[in-house]
Amino acid sequence: MIDENRKKAIEAIPVHEQPQPVGLPGPDEVTIKSEQLYSILKSGKLKVMILDARPGKDYLESHINYPACISIPEECISPGQSANVLEQNLPSASRAVWSERAAMELIVMLDWSSTAVIPGKTLHLLKTILLKWDIKVQYARQPLALLGGYEDWLLKYPAFTTNHLAVPPSQNSMLDDMLDAEEPTENQRRDCLCRLCIR
Repeated sequence: MIDENRKKAIEAIPVHEQPQPVGLPGPDEVTIKSEQLYSILKSGKLKVMILDARPGKDYLESHINYPACISIPEECISPGQSANVLEQNLPSASRAVWSERAAMELIVMLDWSSTAVIPGKTLHLLKTILLKWDIKVQYARQPLALLGGYEDWLLKYPAFTTNHLAVPPSQNSMLDDMLDAEEPTENQRRDCLCRLCIR
C-alpha cells in the first residue's frame, strides 16, 4: 500500500519540460517555416547560422540578408564528404562564419524550394556531413531545412534579402519553355479542331 501511494505521488508531480524559445520548432521537427525563422532572426535571442546550399551563382545574385547566412554551394557538396573537406572547398567569405558553427543554437539549411530533406538530395547530403562527418562539433540540435526554401522566403520576406528581384529557377524554366514553344503545324490545328467538332 505504501508503494502504491508513493507511485501515485510521483505520478502527480508535474513534469516541467524545457520551454522551446518562441517560434522554434520542436526537437523532432526537421523543417522550419519562413515565418518561424523570420521571428527568430528578428528577436536576436538565438545564435543562428543559415547554410544556403543553392548554386553559388544564385547565392551571389540574392540571399537572406543576415550576417551568418553563408554560401555552401551545392556544387561543393558530395556524398561521403567530411566537414573538413567541405570547409576547404567553401568560398573564402563563408569560411570564417562556418568555423563558428559549434557555437550556434540553430542551423538552418536551404535550397531553392525543398519541402523535405530527401535522401540523396543536396540538403540531406549537407545534413549528413554535419551530423556524421563533422567529428569536431557537437551540435545543440539537428540542422533544420527551411520549408519551401529560398523561393518561399523570397515570396514572404523580399525586404529581408539582398535582391528581391531574383527569379527562382522553376519560374525561369517555365518562362523558357513557354518562349521556346513552337507554333502548331496546320495538321495539328486541323486535328484539334476535328476533335472539338466530334464532341
